[in-house]
Amino acid sequence: MIRRTRLPGGSSATASSPSPSSAYARVQGRHYFTLKQPADNAQDCLEYETQVTDRQAMHHAALHMGCRPTVRITKTRRMATLDDCSLCIDEVDGVGGFLELERMAPDHADAQAIQADLAVFVSSLGVAAIRTDQTYDSLVHAAQE
Repeated sequence: MIRRTRLPGGSSATASSPSPSSAYARVQGRHYFTLKQPADNAQDCLEYETQVTDRQAMHHAALHMGCRPTVRITKTRRMATLDDCSLCIDEVDGVGGFLELERMAPDHADAQAIQADLAVFVSSLGVAAIRTDQTYDSLVHAAQE
């Protein structure tokens, strides 16, 4: 199990969800299946991820388990790593540009404290940034309405 703490939230490709307020799954461009379940907030998720060799089969399996397509997210991502932090610069079609920071943490870690540390780091960069608590899924969905 992976617990990821993000600032701001994000995901990619096609999202599916049996319930909009619970865990959600996605099948991404390189064919990974990811199940995300929000923990303390939308940017603090428990994640299970595995590579998928047959995207179509996985898509149909998810449909048969009751998942339904909800939104398609297209983005361009540039990535870097600094110490224990992943930095992603994303351009999300229809929504705009984002700086996403992610730090892997054990289940017992204080997600709020980690997110506060990440926010301090972003401030130290001297760039104009506005923190969002929404995921790319919700931002793209809202932009399409």
